[in-house]
Amino acid sequence: MDLIEALLGVRGELLHQGSFAFAAGPARLVVAGLLIAAGLFVLVRYTRAVPGRLRLPLTAIRAAALALVAAILLHPVLVLEAIAPMESFVAVLVDDSRSMAIADQPGADSGPPAERGTRAGWARSNLQTDGELMVRLGERFKTRLFSFARDARRLDDPAQLDFSGSLTRIEAGLATVAEEMAGVPLSGVVLISDGAQTGGGDELTERLLELRARGIAVHPIALGRELWQRDVELREVRVAQRVLEGSALRAELLLEHSGATGETVEVAVLDGGQLIASERVELGPPGQPTAVSLTITPREAGPRALRFRVTPLEGEQLAENNHRVALVEVTGSAEKILYFEGEPRHEFSFLRRAVASDEALQLVSMVRLAENRFSRLSVDSGDELQDGFPSTREELFAYRALVLGSIEASFFTYEQMRMLLDFVGKRGGGMLFLGGGNAFGEGGYAGTPVDEVVPVVLPAPGSQGDFFTVMKVQPTALGRRHPVVQLTAEQGGEDLWQRLPALSTRNQVTRLKPGASSLLVGTGDGDDREQIVLAHQRYGRGRSVAMTAQDSWKWQMSMPLEDQTHELFWRQVLRWLVSDVPDRVEVQPSSSRVQVGSIVELLGRVRDLQFEEINDARVVALVQSPSGELSEVDLEWSVSEDGLYRGSMAVAEEGMHRVELRARRGGEEVGNAIAFVDAAELDEEFFRSGRRSELLAQIAEETGGRVHEPGEVADLVERLTYSQDGVTVREERDLWNAPILYLALLGLLVGEWTLRRTGGLS
Repeated sequence: MDLIEALLGVRGELLHQGSFAFAAGPARLVVAGLLIAAGLFVLVRYTRAVPGRLRLPLTAIRAAALALVAAILLHPVLVLEAIAPMESFVAVLVDDSRSMAIADQPGADSGPPAERGTRAGWARSNLQTDGELMVRLGERFKTRLFSFARDARRLDDPAQLDFSGSLTRIEAGLATVAEEMAGVPLSGVVLISDGAQTGGGDELTERLLELRARGIAVHPIALGRELWQRDVELREVRVAQRVLEGSALRAELLLEHSGATGETVEVAVLDGGQLIASERVELGPPGQPTAVSLTITPREAGPRALRFRVTPLEGEQLAENNHRVALVEVTGSAEKILYFEGEPRHEFSFLRRAVASDEALQLVSMVRLAENRFSRLSVDSGDELQDGFPSTREELFAYRALVLGSIEASFFTYEQMRMLLDFVGKRGGGMLFLGGGNAFGEGGYAGTPVDEVVPVVLPAPGSQGDFFTVMKVQPTALGRRHPVVQLTAEQGGEDLWQRLPALSTRNQVTRLKPGASSLLVGTGDGDDREQIVLAHQRYGRGRSVAMTAQDSWKWQMSMPLEDQTHELFWRQVLRWLVSDVPDRVEVQPSSSRVQVGSIVELLGRVRDLQFEEINDARVVALVQSPSGELSEVDLEWSVSEDGLYRGSMAVAEEGMHRVELRARRGGEEVGNAIAFVDAAELDEEFFRSGRRSELLAQIAEETGGRVHEPGEVADLVERLTYSQDGVTVREERDLWNAPILYLALLGLLVGEWTLRRTGGLS
């Protein structure tokens, strides 16, 4: 209740809606007239005896008091347009999602024991026939009850509410109300919710604009607390959706908390119930997310549902937001890489030996023995590379990554250089540049098309003379957290890097290109300048990597026989090089984890052998449900983007769904791709589950309503009564008993008495 309502007995906004009038009958008019006449007679006679200096103020005060009494006797009223009883409807729209079961609602003490103290408990108790909300609405309106979660429905009884919805889509509820209440006088919509929206924001905005155009006001009753006293939430998990079997990948997590600054929690990752990584983390200041980086290695091939969890705080009120699940596809197929070396050298043979036993990598190699003489290794057939380095995009783009050794730029034709550029930027392949006497700037690559791809700044050939340095290699701050250079179980592995022998380089590389990152650096004796040893950048669709050291084989020869550092390093680098490389045909579900009953959009991309987009392919997705049932989904070209096809699939069963996309063109197969969709009970309702006051305020403001607290039911019903939306009648609200009138009268009488006393009058 505000000050105006306390003084006048009516809300301030009603003063603007109504008009003032006097409702006194004939009897009161006669009494008021006699009183005024008598008062004026007494006032005139009495005033004559008052000294001159007091006469005017006393007369004014007494006249004002007399006028105020007369006004009260004339029965002042506020005339309003009120909704005619039982002639208009109010739609009551109730949030039926799981977040309503959270126990943070004072005053919800009745109803089923499991719902006491919860948002759901307050809603159910007020929706009963004897509940405050329904009783007050029933005195003036006809009511219709609706519920919403992912979808919306009309309810005949509040007992139909179960508060188990996995999503909150307020727009779905508003759409159903607008549709079913069309054609009837609707005075407004009462929205009972915590505002914890998990659906589409754009659709909600459109729905609010439609309601505003139709003059339908939404009045939210805001349930729940905005903040928890003690809570930690696993806000976000970012991890690659695809990884080679046996490869380590980095998971980036964001934690948010309230009331736990400086406390330590354990973050763990489980694969099939087995712990594969954990780390203890100190929580930062409130309102500032705590970032966590974990290196994990999934256990086996196939779709893996990795479970990330945070240990609950002592006394934490909500533990359901402490875990998330991410779906990662672990592939066991061999990735084909082309390694082209300009001369026989130890780096070539040792690198090949390091990855020879890795079944996930096929390192097809070609080394120049003399002019126009090459040796080919690990090729699939005698025809492969028989004419030397690939001269067509079709041949080069068949590989997923390319390693260039110490080979001068003049070896390649200009068209081959453009192909190398497109291999990364257009095909999306990975390219690794190795150090050597004919590599980088010393190989004449500065200013060529290939220069665009290299992640480091290349000096012009001969601009700095012959260069050679021996350097001790160390990871950078970023490198210590990157899985590629994690060579021990201990993150960073500083002790191991200290033990590794120094390497040499003939390439002076000290500057990164904008957007590139350095993972390893080296410093030589007597040289304070850091040499970049391992750097990378994204270029177009692909990734480029520079390894400037020319003799990493020393990590094998100078270490104990059983040491696997050299092998592990190169396996991790080459696996990283082929990670996220696109295929000619790809399929991407709109979400890899969904609720049962969801509709999942499928996005397919189709390209030819040169990775040009194809718009006239026949694209079909074969969906296999967990029970083994097969269904086909046709994907149509999107028109808005070349090579992009769209379709949708219904997820009716719980469990893992396999989606195989098949593309054909002109009767010939273009290719296929596989993805997975996991249908399960999701816990999204418990993330950011505090009351969303800003969203509820936006809904009210954009439709002409107002947000109400649970204890303001009477105020809400009064606003609906005088909303003028529906069939109205004239109604008068008494003002003669307004406290401000009697306070004013008392003030005048006290003032008159005080003036007489100070003036020496009796």
